[in-house]
Amino acid sequence: EEKSSRWQSFALGGGSKNKDEASDEEDKSKSKADKKDGRSGGVGGVLSGLSGIFGDGGSEKEQPGEWIVVCPKTRIAPGVIVPVVAGGLDLLIVVSKDGKQLACISNSCPHLGTPLETGLIERRPVAGPAAQKSDVADDGCEDCIVCPTHNTAFALASGEVRGEWCPYPPVIGSMMGAVKTQQNLPTFQIRARGKNVEVRLASSLDDNTDN
Repeated sequence: EEKSSRWQSFALGGGSKNKDEASDEEDKSKSKADKKDGRSGGVGGVLSGLSGIFGDGGSEKEQPGEWIVVCPKTRIAPGVIVPVVAGGLDLLIVVSKDGKQLACISNSCPHLGTPLETGLIERRPVAGPAAQKSDVADDGCEDCIVCPTHNTAFALASGEVRGEWCPYPPVIGSMMGAVKTQQNLPTFQIRARGKNVEVRLASSLDDNTDN
């Protein structure tokens, strides 16, 4: 069973073939055999394509429309920010600098709605209840994206603000911050599956509203 989260463990590079890739190669072999037998692709060809994206299903039940393919794995790399559009939403796919974590966040700062795609990824101290969790890194910090407009830092894992709200430029930044109260950045569940990266279009804010 494949797990997903808002800060997904991920490994870039080679290694052994996973179940999805093996299934994809098997489907290709079957497709070649069908052509030799004179049979057309038809429904079988469509199902073969879906199997290459979603795998063989396993014990996980797919909910139609819940997960959307946003880009191939070949577009992502350690420390890279990839802007994508899914379901009409502007999103960012972010891979940690060590290439082990994958995140999806909104490409719109909750302050004034300015794009975050040119922001820097920085390590900031974990704050609040999150600092008590067992999975906190040894340095006590986490990867954050820093808004290029007013330098607000948002944790990639949770979307929570780390540090001061709108600290830049001095004095003017805090005045601009008063225009809108502090808000977290929406985050989305993400997973690498087969040859693609998929996002679930229900943000952390939506989930909090349901609870």
